[in-house]
Formats: sequence, structure tokens, C-alpha cells
Amino acid sequence: MTEVTATFMTLVAQDSNIEVGPSIRSAIYAITTAMSRAWLEGREVSLNDLKREIISNMVNVVRGNFANETEKKDYLARKFDEAVMMYRRYSRR
Repeated sequence: MTEVTATFMTLVAQDSNIEVGPSIRSAIYAITTAMSRAWLEGREVSLNDLKREIISNMVNVVRGNFANETEKKDYLARKFDEAVMMYRRYSRR
């Protein structure tokens, strides 16, 4: 979870279209909220849990060239999926 989140944060921070990137605090909150919700439901935390929390927590933090909130959520979802793909690619080595 932490490696995917760190990769996501790096991808967003390095994007030239982003004026204000996600904060460390928002990343920690997303991870702990995803873990807490899964624990309360009696199951293991999943990447889908983390994705949902990252999007909901960071949509208010990230600033950039977005027409509306839906466009920003789509952007965050794409960056999260890219981070997961990068993590899986590099963890196989």
C-alpha cells in the first residue's frame, strides 16, 4: 500500500499540469482510512479500497488544469492505476 501510494504521489507531483500536489498528510490519511474501513468490515484491505480513499481524500488537495471535479477524479484514478502498474512491473524483478 505504501509503495503504491508513494509512486502515485511522485507521478502526480512530477506532472507539469499540477499546480499543487498531494500532501504527505493526505496520503497517510488515505492509507489509514482504507485500512480502517477494511478492518471494520472484517476483511483485508485491497488496492480498490486504497484507490477509493486516495481519490476522495486528494480531490480537494490537488490543484491543476481541470475543468471540473469529475475530470480531476478521473485524472487521479488514471494516475493511481499507473502507479499500480509501475509497482507490479518493478516488484517482479
